[in-house]
Amino acid sequence: MESQNNITVVIGDETLPEYIIPIVGQIKVYFTLIRSNNLVVKTYLPDGKKKTAASIWKAKYSMQHVDGLLSFDKYLWTLTQNDTISLGITEKIGGDLVTNTKLEDGATGTNLISRSGRFIKFLNETYKYYKETKDFSAFLVDIDFDKKSPSHFKLDTKEEVRAVLIKLAPMLEFVQMLIRPSSSSGIRNSETGEYRNLSKSYHVYILISNTKYIHHFTEYLKRRCWQNNFAYVTTNGAGVTDRYIMDLSVMKTSERLVVESVPITYLPYIKEIEPSSFYGGGILDLEKFENYANEPDYKEELNRQKQLIKGTNDLKISSRKTKNNKSLTPINCIPLSTNNNTSIIISDDTLKKMGYIHHYFKDTTYSKIQEVQNFLDEYVVKAILIFLGYKIEHNLMFKMRVDEKTASASIQRKTALISDFGSNFRGGIVNFIMEVYQLDFITSFRYFKNLFGQNYKIKSKIGALRDPKKFQKCLQTISITF
Repeated sequence: MESQNNITVVIGDETLPEYIIPIVGQIKVYFTLIRSNNLVVKTYLPDGKKKTAASIWKAKYSMQHVDGLLSFDKYLWTLTQNDTISLGITEKIGGDLVTNTKLEDGATGTNLISRSGRFIKFLNETYKYYKETKDFSAFLVDIDFDKKSPSHFKLDTKEEVRAVLIKLAPMLEFVQMLIRPSSSSGIRNSETGEYRNLSKSYHVYILISNTKYIHHFTEYLKRRCWQNNFAYVTTNGAGVTDRYIMDLSVMKTSERLVVESVPITYLPYIKEIEPSSFYGGGILDLEKFENYANEPDYKEELNRQKQLIKGTNDLKISSRKTKNNKSLTPINCIPLSTNNNTSIIISDDTLKKMGYIHHYFKDTTYSKIQEVQNFLDEYVVKAILIFLGYKIEHNLMFKMRVDEKTASASIQRKTALISDFGSNFRGGIVNFIMEVYQLDFITSFRYFKNLFGQNYKIKSKIGALRDPKKFQKCLQTISITF
């Protein structure tokens, strides 16, 4: 092992297994640089709160290449706070990038694209008839500890990260690997010495060949996680879902943006810079994972755990009672009538936040309720509830049941969650739609998306949901000067 600048280098000389393509001579590793007109990094304020950067509305893109992950790491250290990367590439060497909406509206530019899988693909997908010989792609394994995760998911060193990855996929011991603490790791209060996050998160890069088989590799990893106790089932405010020690949900997404530049911090918070670790090796050949089905399947166990959690949640819901000893059911929770011509008065700021949500759904292939929650506030939720027929009082209280004399439900400021003191219900607007209209999460989330310009076909079991296409037509803004 030797130290080179800001990086630790480990070189091995073991015999390579069949999964590995040895590196002979000079190679090129391709990716895309996206330089936005606005900041793309997170900001940590003096009170410790995190401010997520705005979405990318307009940017320049350019295809880049390096001769391996050691050079890739050096390149990442040069990124500015307006820069992000994608491990997919474009057909054109460079040009202008806008949102899907602006592209559809006729925006102009040089080699114009949007940030979507339509334009940004992995190497083999961009050049379908191209056989890799000296040109390869990088692959990201994102390890991010969540406070709901089992304690053994917490990895404190890069060595622990590598050991777990090799346990899950033994062939990774022979793959060229770069491990970097993520940009959100190492945020520390310089006065108290306390770290903002419970655990570090890591970005692990490896080199891959035959990217058209990438779904085989991710399925292999998923099966191996279940075998080795690195998978579990939990609730996340959006329903019951499976989680893993690594983020498997977006591994196959070529247009995914990765932020590696240093975040903005305000005292007393600082960002500790930790060197990366580089391990020598070859290229992982994804074509060899065609036999991933030889690994034991996990679906039976996954469904069993989901049913256990769902059964527990159903039991909790069925036991809820109001102060008047009435159950929380659609019969008494849906407004008796809705005025289809009601104007919903909102501020320019609320309209702007709704615009962010609209653009998010337009520009995101795999949308997540957790990410949408960042755009929500009490006034967006209030507008949706008014649209559904509820009368919201000035203090954000409202009657959740039609026979209530006094409002018992409220929209919480800052969190935008809905709480009902009569039934102990507490959740986001999508959870509210699930609960009141007795829908599953997917249908409820799709209805929410339709409020913001999407066009999913959904059907309410009780036929009481308003046409979501009418939501935008009801909105009326007022200007506010501060």
